[in-house]
Amino acid sequence: MSLHLTTKKISTWSKYEPCYMQKRMNDRIFKKGIHCSKPCGERNVLFSRNGIEKIVSRRQDEQNTLARITLKGGNSNG
Repeated sequence: MSLHLTTKKISTWSKYEPCYMQKRMNDRIFKKGIHCSKPCGERNVLFSRNGIEKIVSRRQDEQNTLARITLKGGNSNG
């Protein structure tokens, strides 16, 4: 698989919808030159698979941490 993919291809494995990715680019979560690029003369933005994988894994780690905190908090109150 290529290291640079369109939003449509990234969305198939990352759970991010193409419109979400565009919004995150506007919010500068996905940064040009790090997570994505727009080659000269190209209309579409290409995303770095490695850059997006790092964000996805970090997001999953944050969700797992939140779940552990929630479960731990729930057990101490009961």
